Amino acid sequence: MDGVDLKSSMYLPDGYMDSDSYIHDALHFLSKYRWIFNFPVTNLLVSGVFDSVPVEWVETLLSLSNQELNDLPNGFMKETWPESLQEFCKQCQALKLPLHSLPGNDSGYDIPTHLCHGLTIKKQHEVARLAALIHKECSSRRIRRILDIGSGLGYLDQVLHHQYGYEVLGLESNPHHVEKAEVRYQGLRAADGKVSYLQCEVSAASKEEVQLAIREKLLGHADTEDSSDACLVGLHCCGDLAASASDLFLNLPVLQLFIVLPCCYHKMSLLECRDEQEIFKYFPQSKTLKRSMDTVFMDARTFLCRPFLRLASQETCAKWEQRSEDDHAEHSLNLMARAVLYLYAKNAGVTLKKKRRRGVRKTRHHTFSSILEDILLRYDFITEDKNVVLNVRQDLTHLWSKYSGLCRLAEAVTGLQMMMQSVAESFVLVDKMIYLQENNDTLLSYDLIKVMDDNISARCHALVARKYSSAL
Repeated sequence: MDGVDLKSSMYLPDGYMDSDSYIHDALHFLSKYRWIFNFPVTNLLVSGVFDSVPVEWVETLLSLSNQELNDLPNGFMKETWPESLQEFCKQCQALKLPLHSLPGNDSGYDIPTHLCHGLTIKKQHEVARLAALIHKECSSRRIRRILDIGSGLGYLDQVLHHQYGYEVLGLESNPHHVEKAEVRYQGLRAADGKVSYLQCEVSAASKEEVQLAIREKLLGHADTEDSSDACLVGLHCCGDLAASASDLFLNLPVLQLFIVLPCCYHKMSLLECRDEQEIFKYFPQSKTLKRSMDTVFMDARTFLCRPFLRLASQETCAKWEQRSEDDHAEHSLNLMARAVLYLYAKNAGVTLKKKRRRGVRKTRHHTFSSILEDILLRYDFITEDKNVVLNVRQDLTHLWSKYSGLCRLAEAVTGLQMMMQSVAESFVLVDKMIYLQENNDTLLSYDLIKVMDDNISARCHALVARKYSSAL
C-alpha cells in the first residue's frame, strides 16, 4: 500500500494530508540539521560540533535567559532572532505529531493497595494508566483476553485481571522474571489460574509457539458468550520487541487489538555497517520510508543511525523546562568534562578502559577538579607503546582551560537537541504506524495516544491499532 493516508485514522501535523509528504519533509529537516544530533554525546569536541553551529546563531544562543532556554523545545522564539534560527524553530514545531491523551489525573487511575507491593511510584503510574486504556479499548469490542508481550514481573497482567477481570497470558524471555511473576501472582488474594506466564523469546521465529500458547492458555478457557478475540499489549517494548509484536498482531487473526508502548529505539538490532551507513533490522519498517531512503535521500542511513535513535529515546522536554540555572550549569559542566576526556583520548592515542561501569558518575559534581578526580579513579588509560609516559592530570587540566568557556554554548546545543527529540520520536513512531497499515487490509483505525505523564515516564506514547471485527 503506497502513500498510506494516515489522516483518516491518525492526526499528522497540520498541513500534511499523507505520509509521503510528511516523511519527505522530515527527512529533509533531519538531513539539514544532522550536525545537532549525529554524534555520541561524548564526542562533542571530537566531532567539531561547535564549528557547525551557524555563526549567526551563536550570539543569540549565548544570550538566552534561563527561562528562554527552558522554553526552546516548546516553540519559543523571537522576531529579532536570525531568520535561519527562526525557521529551524518553526520546522521543529511543524513536524511534531499532535497527540491524544488519556483524560484526568492519577486520582482516576488508582490501583488496589494489595497490587502495589513492589511497585515504584513510576511503575504504579505506568501500570494504572495503561491498564485503564486497555480496558477502555477492550470493553468497546467485548474482548476479555490479553496477550502481554515482554510481561516482566507481571505487574500489568495482575492489575488487568484483579481490577478489570481479564484473562491474561504473559510472554517473557527472562526465566527469572517468569518465575518471580508466577510467585507474585500466587501470593495475591484469589489467584484463580486466569493469569499465566510462559518463557518465550518473541520474534518472527516464534509465531507458531505463540499461536499454540494462545490456543492452549487463553482460548482453552473461552466462554461461548464472549468474543474469542484477544488484545496484544506491551508496556515498554524495548528495541526489536515492538516490531516483533506488530508482526504477531498482523499475522495472527485472533489478535484484534494492538496496544503497545515502544521504547529504547537505540537498542534495535544492527544488521551491518558499510560506508558509514548503519542498517538496522527493524528500522525503517515501512515501505514508504524505505522508498524515500532508496530514491531521494540515499544518504539517510548516515544520519538515521544510532545517535538519531538515541535522541528519539531521550527524555522529553518535560523535565528540561523545569531546570534552574544551577541545573544547567551542572549539566553543561559534566557534558564538557566528558567531551574533554574523549578529545584527550583521541589526541593522545589513548584507549579508555573503565575500571567500573561509569567513567563520570551521575553524582552531583560542581567543579571540574572533582570530576577530574573521578575520572582518574574510574579509568585506565592504555597506550599501544608501553614506554609512553602519560601526564593525564596535567593534560586534561590544560584542555579544560582551553574549552571550559564553551559550557554555555554546549548547553544551548543540548537545548537544540531537546527541540529535535520530539521530531525524532514522531518520525520513528510514524514509521511503525505506516508499517501496520501497509501490511494489513483489515485495520479499522489506529491512533497514537499519550498514556502517561512524561514528567514521570518519558516513553509515554501508545500505538493503538484496531482490526475490523464482526462483533462491531
